[in-house]
Amino acid sequence: MFSLLYVDDEEVLLDLGRTYLEKEGEFSVVTAESAHKGLVHLATHPVDLIISDYQMPDVDGLAFLKIVREKYPEIPFILFTGRGREEVIIDAINNGADFYLQKGGDPKAQFAELKHKIRIAIERRSAINALRESRQRLSDIINFLPDATFAIDTGGRVIAWNKAIEDMTGFMAPEMLGKGDFEYALPFYGTRRPVLVDLILKSPDEIDRFRYALINQEGGVLIAETTAARPRGKTSTMLAKASLLYDKNGTVAGAIESIRDITESKHLEEALRQREAELNGIFRATPAGIGALDDRIFREVNTYLCTMTGYSHDELIGKNARMLYLSDSEYESVRTKKHSQLTLHGIATVECRWQRKDGSIIDILLSSAPLVAGDLSKGLIFSAIDITERKKAASELLAAYEKNKGLMDSANDAIFIADIETGMLIDANIKAQQMIGRTRPEIQQMHITALYPDRDKETYRKYFNQHAQVGSGIQEEIVVDSEGREITVIVSATRLEISGRSCLMGIFHDVSEMKNAQDALRFANKKLNMLTEITRHDIRNKLTVLGGVSRTAEGSPAQDAVLDVSLQTQTDAPDNQREHRVYPVI
Repeated sequence: MFSLLYVDDEEVLLDLGRTYLEKEGEFSVVTAESAHKGLVHLATHPVDLIISDYQMPDVDGLAFLKIVREKYPEIPFILFTGRGREEVIIDAINNGADFYLQKGGDPKAQFAELKHKIRIAIERRSAINALRESRQRLSDIINFLPDATFAIDTGGRVIAWNKAIEDMTGFMAPEMLGKGDFEYALPFYGTRRPVLVDLILKSPDEIDRFRYALINQEGGVLIAETTAARPRGKTSTMLAKASLLYDKNGTVAGAIESIRDITESKHLEEALRQREAELNGIFRATPAGIGALDDRIFREVNTYLCTMTGYSHDELIGKNARMLYLSDSEYESVRTKKHSQLTLHGIATVECRWQRKDGSIIDILLSSAPLVAGDLSKGLIFSAIDITERKKAASELLAAYEKNKGLMDSANDAIFIADIETGMLIDANIKAQQMIGRTRPEIQQMHITALYPDRDKETYRKYFNQHAQVGSGIQEEIVVDSEGREITVIVSATRLEISGRSCLMGIFHDVSEMKNAQDALRFANKKLNMLTEITRHDIRNKLTVLGGVSRTAEGSPAQDAVLDVSLQTQTDAPDNQREHRVYPVI
């Protein structure tokens, strides 16, 4: 039921009109004897349509219409009056009246016509309001789209210009709405020209001369990319989409275009392509077998893996990795170890055995990691290194080491062996155990720096690292035994591999006794020099007295010569001939 407000200063006509209009239950009518009373009612009660007389005291129908249009622009308004002047009709229509109906004649026919006009006015106003609401919703949707978006009608006039395109171009919606003549191209190209949205409304042949490379065309949607656009004066790469707009009858009403700045993504794509090319080069050239697995299936392998296994690329791709293992149990054992490590650490390294195409067995060091960090379901990437020869050499070296341990224990010098990576002592011969007063098990719990005094630990740690890098070295050092006694040694260091471990072997030659003998000899020489000096002093004094030479003459060349002869005579002559007189030299 529609609610109506009927305003007229004739009460009889108001009652008659309400009775007739409410007769079929389609309308509910409220009457008012003046425009003022009608406005009072409108302030608190919304209505679907207003019927008003023209000639009324105080405020006539046209003045009432103007007030209604100012305050309630959406309410349909019918001017129902006995005056039929042409200027009144024109004023009513110009001020927004939906219909003008003249009183007079058969009341039944007159009110039937009024009811007809009421229905048309309500339907038309509802359609207009719905269209306005629809446009507003469309405008709101467009305005909140993340991509720069605008729309035009069939005449090429801008009917939508959202916030994103304002930000992109610097042109605000009030500047653009309603503009035609390719105004929407100016922010991008600096000139009026067709753009992608015009391909929908015009023939594509008309804009072939403009640099548009059509990427895709499906179901009336066009997608194109251009690097000629210059929003805000900066050349950019733009991805544009355009499609048609339709009215409720399915008639083309315009077109809409959305634009996305993909300059940065293009740069990233190019960088990614270069990176992929680099990685592909590494993948192909790395001297190790590399591949990718998805649900145990080989998805990609490099040339080195093919060479390592003897299978071609096509023979591996799409096949189960189980084909390289000697048995199902061995394969499952490797998978269990690998997956437990992947779960804990995100990377797994295990040793296993593969069977090449020719049936030969190779030892493999296999390292695996998820293709996507932390997600094993996305597949694995692995690298495989053939360690067959390495293990063989290590086995031979270990055998040689075990064989020569007896020779090492029979050596006259102390021998210590330390792990280069950890610095821990892993072996020592009998002489070494005796030198520092510790057993082999005790030594195997010590760090290499434990052999040295506390004051020298950091210095000898540096020496150890230097020898490990160079592979050899000779150095005089001081070690301490279990009771803290210091021992001077000459250390000769040599790097070697034992069971796959990089080690440094040091031969410690004890030079403590030699150092002690050298110290004693230096002390004896010093003592002899002191005695010699004292003796020379005594002889000089005697010569002075015997020769009558005054003390002021001491130190003359002549006296020094006599002193030398006297000392030589006293030292070199036999014991029975050392007593004789020494005459002064004149």
